[in-house]
Amino acid sequence: MASSRKSKGEQSPVIIQSEQPSTMVDTSNMTYDQLVALQAKIRQDIEAQKMKMLIALRAEFHEKASAHGFTLEEVLGTSSDGSTGTRTRSKRSDAGIKQEPYYQNPADPTQTAFRKGKKPAWLQALIDQGVDIETLKIVIPF
Repeated sequence: MASSRKSKGEQSPVIIQSEQPSTMVDTSNMTYDQLVALQAKIRQDIEAQKMKMLIALRAEFHEKASAHGFTLEEVLGTSSDGSTGTRTRSKRSDAGIKQEPYYQNPADPTQTAFRKGKKPAWLQALIDQGVDIETLKIVIPF
């Protein structure tokens, strides 16, 4: 019984068949440059077909939405500018306003800290030593 398997060095030709059965491309005798050019042409054709499908789908969806009294934007939950229509978070009312220091190191008055955020090492060290944080507040006379 003869084996139909090919040896490792042998390659079978790649045959590309298009929608019309009579158009077939035998790539086995093509040069490298010809194959690269064919590959580029195939990529262009794929993109063109993809765009045709996308246009047809959009038209179909638009028609179905219109038949039910909706716009495509209403169905998809988007606005005409492509956004999803969801609200974005508004800025905090104190955003961009510089905070005033709230605590001051009694040993070094140049070291200050704010009420919010991570505590600096000097403040955390004093808290760990048992110092009441209220005694470190900066008192502003009125």
